[in-house]
Amino acid sequence: MARGIALSVGLNQVSASAYPGVSDLGGCENDARDISQMARAAGFEVRPPLFSSSGRRRDVIGAVEGIAAQLDAGDIFLFHYSGHGSQLRDAADGDREPDGKDETLCLFDAQMIDDELVRLWMRFKPGVRILFLSDSCHSGSVSRVIRLPDEDTANRELVQARSVVARERSTGSAGDPLLDADPRQIRLRTLTQEQADAANDARASFYRSLHEGIRASGVVGARDVRASVLLISGCGDNETSKDIGTNGAFTRGLLQTWGSGSFGGTYRDFQTAIQGRISVRFSQNPQISMVGAVDIPFAAQKPFTISDV
Repeated sequence: MARGIALSVGLNQVSASAYPGVSDLGGCENDARDISQMARAAGFEVRPPLFSSSGRRRDVIGAVEGIAAQLDAGDIFLFHYSGHGSQLRDAADGDREPDGKDETLCLFDAQMIDDELVRLWMRFKPGVRILFLSDSCHSGSVSRVIRLPDEDTANRELVQARSVVARERSTGSAGDPLLDADPRQIRLRTLTQEQADAANDARASFYRSLHEGIRASGVVGARDVRASVLLISGCGDNETSKDIGTNGAFTRGLLQTWGSGSFGGTYRDFQTAIQGRISVRFSQNPQISMVGAVDIPFAAQKPFTISDV
């Protein structure tokens, strides 16, 4: 019988010393709780969610590596991340990314770069299915060119998002959790370019050592992953995921679309439905992609199906 294990990471806060000037988010820990509850109802073995200060690099990497050792062909791992996303300069130089930068997940004490994620996926056995839900910015693929917003651009986008929610609330369309949040509580789940530069500088020696270690271990890519990794990310490459205070817009839209299991389409149908629900109010369009072993039957399953048939 196939086995399913779920792990959710929700970081409302990150270390001030590692991320100077980065504000707290409001909905990430709720996202992790809600996805964990949904996964449990779907039959997954749910690992304790990792919140804020328990979401350090060693905590997340260790948890994923431990799960990889437990799963065999036909099993499924549900990994959900909710928090800031950013970019990191390649301190070791010569990055294979088109823009010379790595896309990152902003874990509590330091960033995890996309090259590390690929190496984590490589630890899973052939035939394992991995569903990665990322409610953050700039974590949708392992090779792309993106732009971090400057402070003025981020402020304009926040004003736009808040005004849409405020307008719809005032016309009596409240009752939708995507609109129930106080518009003043909406945040962007990304670092601005200025904040990213400060975060890079704050731990420059660590990131240099990290990049040098990765380069010394040899070039790897998505084709080296033997498991099948299906990613549904919260927004497009140059968009920003929104935190609406109580949840992330993506996670809230996902849960509404899932409807406690009433949704009956494929993963592609699921992504399209989530996108339709969110994009009418926020300028973010969830994306879907697959890396590693191509597994068409996996992509064609009803979401969160544990059986591999």
